[in-house]
Amino acid sequence: MVELMVSMALGLLVVLVASAGFIASKQLFTTDSQSQALQDSSRFASYLVRTIVQQSAYTDYTPDVDTRAVASALTLAPTGSIYDLSLAGATRVGSAVPASAIGYGTNDSAPRGDLGNDSLMVRFFARADWEVGDSDQSDGTMINCAGLQPEPPGASPSLDDRAWSVFYVAQGTAGEPELFCKYRDNSGAFKSVSVVRGVEVFKVVYGVDTDNDADMTPNAWMDAGQIKDAEIAGARTEIEKWRRVTAVRIGMVIRSASGAARTGSAPETIKPLGAEFDDVSFTPTDDGRLRRAVTQTVVIRNPLRAPA
Repeated sequence: MVELMVSMALGLLVVLVASAGFIASKQLFTTDSQSQALQDSSRFASYLVRTIVQQSAYTDYTPDVDTRAVASALTLAPTGSIYDLSLAGATRVGSAVPASAIGYGTNDSAPRGDLGNDSLMVRFFARADWEVGDSDQSDGTMINCAGLQPEPPGASPSLDDRAWSVFYVAQGTAGEPELFCKYRDNSGAFKSVSVVRGVEVFKVVYGVDTDNDADMTPNAWMDAGQIKDAEIAGARTEIEKWRRVTAVRIGMVIRSASGAARTGSAPETIKPLGAEFDDVSFTPTDDGRLRRAVTQTVVIRNPLRAPA
């Protein structure tokens, strides 16, 4: 009888150890797979936003090929509408970004340290397929934020021919925060689609050339609300101030699905825009999710204002 009880105890111990090993192995597998998925999402989000920002203010200017080409002066001409700009945005978006209409939300008056999420609007002309002599078809080298090819400008180009790409964060159908893209399709209708799931923080600051010397060097970093209220030499209106932007810094915090990490420890405070922007921080809840901060600075390639 004693030998039987000892054997049963040893058997139960073996089962217990095996079960613990199985549970630990499953947790490790879940964490590893979620980490890989989080890395893929971070890489894609970084690529997509960077690509779109680099296209801002692009003009398909090839007069040696076709006389209908768009003069670059069109995007630099004075305008009375902020939506005619090639780059603009709102900080701590106080009103929801309209999903199927023009607009990118409005600035919230809260201090920059009150996190909230920002929005970013980018506009540009698509490039025509000049190599085959077809100025009405895209050459496929440029995309909007939904990954679609916008149509190039027509025979009488106008600012309205430019593509729209608006990034913002909203709750998706599964209840998760997601990075959304609003674009205008070739029929002229605005549409919004989710492009990256799990983006719970989207922050944008802008490098502004404040000294009016046209050297395209940012002298200060401001969010959208600060640009609107700033005193900038030679820039009297909000539209003129936006034309002084020469670089964009984007910070995102992307999270995994639940159950990917252990709970019970104090979450680490994340600086989505980097350590240089200490007043912009995010402390997540202890919810068993992995998180990754994605920070990048993009220099504006195409001029947003006419040379001084």
